[in-house]
Amino acid sequence: MVLSQHPDFHTGILYTTEIEDMKKCIEYARSIGIAANGFWSIHAKTPMSSEQLALRQHVLDKETIPNDIDLLVINAASETCIKIQEEKRKVDYMIVHNSNEEVKTQVRGRYHGDLPLFYYHDIEAANIQKCRNLPQQFMNKRLYAADQDELCSFLKLRNPKLKNQDGNYYKMRKVKEYLEKCDYHAEYKKDSKNGGKHYYVISAGIPL
Repeated sequence: MVLSQHPDFHTGILYTTEIEDMKKCIEYARSIGIAANGFWSIHAKTPMSSEQLALRQHVLDKETIPNDIDLLVINAASETCIKIQEEKRKVDYMIVHNSNEEVKTQVRGRYHGDLPLFYYHDIEAANIQKCRNLPQQFMNKRLYAADQDELCSFLKLRNPKLKNQDGNYYKMRKVKEYLEKCDYHAEYKKDSKNGGKHYYVISAGIPL
């Protein structure tokens, strides 16, 4: 979202944890015309290309981003070991896809200079964003237990107190709160004709 909304960005650094996410970020950036590449640990199970290895060595030795790269994508392998010097090439923005304060501080410290824009992952804001534009398949129908599980699995609203693992996402009672922050109405009802099973009905707009 940040990359697509700011086409005038010039030089940036993006941090994310997983190698697969790094690949996706690089692929997406390239798809919208940003010259992007990145590197991870040489000890990782996923090998790097010769181009990535050369990029890694350049950043380590020269302490700058090569002129043919506009977005450098890194992960925890570079959280403390690289330095990017402002006098060699100015960085216009940094994106840290993490909410941990220590991680944010460590990654910010990789660039030695003034940084005009710094973005980081806000779990609360991300949860709200996921609840916007809810698919019609969950709207105006009775959502019994299996349907509720499907909705929760689709939204994947994270609990910041738990690690980001499958099964650690909010359940329907908390999802209801987030939906109502996005102007949906999630009504909890009991079906007297179906063995007293409970269900939710989600509609657009909170009733007056």
